[in-house]
Amino acid sequence: MTKVVAKFNDRLNEALEKRNIRPVDLANKADIPEATISQYRSGYAKPKYERIVKIADALDVSLAWLMGGDVPMERTRKAPGFLKLDPSGPSPAPLSDQDLEKLNKAMELYQTFENLPPDKQTEFVNFLKFLQSES
Repeated sequence: MTKVVAKFNDRLNEALEKRNIRPVDLANKADIPEATISQYRSGYAKPKYERIVKIADALDVSLAWLMGGDVPMERTRKAPGFLKLDPSGPSPAPLSDQDLEKLNKAMELYQTFENLPPDKQTEFVNFLKFLQSES
């Protein structure tokens, strides 16, 4: 399990700075309104999974890293096709509505987890480990 070590808005701002990309350019590249990017950067709003994928693609960063995971910022070639499109390679199969629904539910769960205080995050992770050991 990847440990969450940063908030989405902090990683977004870091990626913009490291990639030397202006928010307006990210908005255009990801096809997301500039005002919405501003809300994401401030932490006022949190994007749904599909938009996080668009932002990760536009910034060419690891999706897990952008979501706050304790992983490298750079993408690897091992990432599933829908996380990074390679124009020279075969087109990935589109995600089904059912898969998109599952990803949205996972993202909602992640966002709920991210909003918990650190001690509650630890309790939650320990509870999940307990449940996993029982099965």
